[in-house]
Amino acid sequence: MSCIGTWSFALDAVTSAAFEIQTNANVGCIDVLEKAINVVEDNPDTGKYYIGRGCYPNSEGVVQLDAAIMRGSDCSVGAVAALERYAKPISVARRVLEKSSANILVGEGATQFAREQQFLLEDNDSLLIPETKQAYEEYKRKHTLPKPTGHDTMSVLCLDRGGYIAAGVSTSGPPFKPPGRVGDSPLPGCGLYADDRGNVGAAGTIKEWRDYRDGKVYNGFPYAVWTTGMEPTILTQPPCEFNAPQTNELESNSPYKN
Repeated sequence: MSCIGTWSFALDAVTSAAFEIQTNANVGCIDVLEKAINVVEDNPDTGKYYIGRGCYPNSEGVVQLDAAIMRGSDCSVGAVAALERYAKPISVARRVLEKSSANILVGEGATQFAREQQFLLEDNDSLLIPETKQAYEEYKRKHTLPKPTGHDTMSVLCLDRGGYIAAGVSTSGPPFKPPGRVGDSPLPGCGLYADDRGNVGAAGTIKEWRDYRDGKVYNGFPYAVWTTGMEPTILTQPPCEFNAPQTNELESNSPYKN
């Protein structure tokens, strides 16, 4: 099994995936992916990277989160956007994939679905940390944005021992964004993609990708990663990755079932 993630703060996710892989030989890519992303989503120290607990709220002080998960075996996707009151949107996105007739749920619809699925919702304040609360107060007074961290969004890609692939992405979007804003991250074909041949996850802003396309040089490059077969191929600077010891041939049956 292989797991790879964007940005250095994905190390905790990849480390979690490595532990899961090494302790459970039959674990499937969807399970590994969800648990790995949850580790970072629920860590307030990584909120400054625009993901999960401790992130920056929107322009009205409300935390709204986006996430998506895509299954490579049949290209099915589950996604949420502008989800409120829950720090781990990738888990709600997975539930959309498995339990909803819709592919993407947004805003109050996403939050209502999470409630119906018995996710434990929290008060908005519990999703913020002192630093992001202070940044929001300064934004209200001065309309200033926090200093860029050079990172945003997290994509994680997993390939299980049966050769099945999944891609996941989670983000809170830019600081103090308009309420209800939906970025490209949770949209299949934009922020992530997976089929039975490979998968991709992207990070960075539209402007950064246009700058890259135009050959401009700048700091904080947003990279994507693609996995084909059992070998990850890095498009740009190396992200965090883990490759479990491989057998000579892929097992014929994946532990993940459609």
